[in-house]
Amino acid sequence: MNIYYGKVDYNLSDHKPITGLFEAKIKVINESLKAKVIEKLTQKFLEHGSESELERKSKFLKYLE
Repeated sequence: MNIYYGKVDYNLSDHKPITGLFEAKIKVINESLKAKVIEKLTQKFLEHGSESELERKSKFLKYLE
């Protein structure tokens, strides 16, 4: 289910940044796979960005847990 979808009006390029938040119902959770996915996401998020982005990403990762 789409909870939020947003875009940024950006006139310098025809590529428009977008954001989205979705909700999914999951019937079965594989805890070991979930831990691996969270670890991969954490590594990818922390590899990029400034301090303010890292703070934002940390909040997002806490949301995943």
